[in-house]
Amino acid sequence: MRLTRKLNIMWLLLILLGADASLAGNRISLDQAVENARLDSDGRVISAETREWEGREIYDIRILDKQGRVKRM
Repeated sequence: MRLTRKLNIMWLLLILLGADASLAGNRISLDQAVENARLDSDGRVISAETREWEGREIYDIRILDKQGRVKRM
């Protein structure tokens, strides 16, 4: 029971810290997001743009992987 309570508190703190960062406007740029996606996927970026989704700005990045498939991140 104690471990579960500690884990719940830890998750709550992580959620609150994440919300605080997003409210403070700590965002990465589109260029940074493209570089992160490229490194994570080991593919080639074929398009990247900023879009609005559910009232929030998101980055829509498309990657061509080594098998020839297009992935959206």
